[in-house]
Amino acid sequence: MLARELACDILWKVFANNKFSNHLLAKIIELDDSFTEQHKNLIYRIVYGTLKNKLYLEYIVNQFIDNKKTNKKLQIILWMSIYQFRFLDRIPNYAIVNEAVNIAKKINPNYAGFVNATLKRIFESNKDIFEINLVDETKKLSIKYSFPSSLYLILRNEYNEEVARKVMEDNLTIPKISFRVNTLKISRDKLLEEYPDYNLTKSLISPVGVITEKSVVNSEMFQDGLIYIQDEMSIRIAELLEPQENDRVLDMCSAPGGKTTHLSQLMNNKGIIDAYDISEKKLNLVKINAKRLGITNIYAHLLDARQINSSIQYDKILCDAPCSGFGVIKRKPEIKYHSFTKEDLANLVEMQEQLLVKAYELLKPGGILVYSTCTFEAYENSFQIRNFLAKYNDLEIITTEQFFGYENNTDGFYYCKIRKKDK
Repeated sequence: MLARELACDILWKVFANNKFSNHLLAKIIELDDSFTEQHKNLIYRIVYGTLKNKLYLEYIVNQFIDNKKTNKKLQIILWMSIYQFRFLDRIPNYAIVNEAVNIAKKINPNYAGFVNATLKRIFESNKDIFEINLVDETKKLSIKYSFPSSLYLILRNEYNEEVARKVMEDNLTIPKISFRVNTLKISRDKLLEEYPDYNLTKSLISPVGVITEKSVVNSEMFQDGLIYIQDEMSIRIAELLEPQENDRVLDMCSAPGGKTTHLSQLMNNKGIIDAYDISEKKLNLVKINAKRLGITNIYAHLLDARQINSSIQYDKILCDAPCSGFGVIKRKPEIKYHSFTKEDLANLVEMQEQLLVKAYELLKPGGILVYSTCTFEAYENSFQIRNFLAKYNDLEIITTEQFFGYENNTDGFYYCKIRKKDK
């Protein structure tokens, strides 16, 4: 399978089967030697570029086809071809057309002529076709930034126009590659000294965070458990909880284990961490990651955290709740195209509320709770916490903040650190 054909296959799985692009792309590291690093990089760029710009690419292509009558796979071929034409340098037009025609042939030989003719018409058309000629400003912005108008309106209504515009613009940027240094095995300074080839720089957000210019997933430092690949804001969440060596800590929604293993790191692999999750497959990732990092104080439990026996009491609790995930659209751009209904939101908010109530029951007087999500949806964040605190008069907010992701090119995150007062 050629690079562009594999890119098309990944895009099809994302659009047709609701798969996540980051999971599918992670598997290309396992490809045989017939795929060079250049091929793999091309696959990444085509997949992410097409996903990030899908509404804009669709707008252009739909000027030349009847999208209701055109095979969906052919539309994907056209989108990814237009992406290469508009956004990638050094790829000749004939190469884009030839590759697209070859992919179409494998689907159905009769499709080759259609793809060839359509792409040539687009490439030879006046540049005006790439301009967005719409009167409605909201729709125009939506297509320009490939950002659904429904999400734009949520941001504008819950925050303001400036925030909405910045999030839209930021969603097309390329996220940084960051990781957390496992200080149980090595210091950040020592790691930077030992791996100069990766052009590593210190994160300004976390004292154990590092920014890299190259992929590290196949690196020696990863395999040896010296690092955990994680966004800078995600790294900050465990640090906010400030767990101590002798604490009993609860991570209510632990998989895949980034924050859980960081808690252990902060505790010098001492004390007790109870890690809960409802997915056995994902919970196994917590165990795998803990083993790679050399961590032994995490106890994994396959159970919905809302069902934990309330007789157990914890010094510190992390509730990194299931959420709409809008804060990570730079990394998972397909999220912005998923239908998200009022019923979906209501179900999430109810689940989060139930987790918080359980966290209150399990938290010792004087204990600390950190609630976090990777979204900007206020009903899941500030409104959720406002309602939670209204139920109990012995809770106080220590610190809270909403990050949208554009501030430092990170994921979007919300957190609230809460103390349960001593009786």
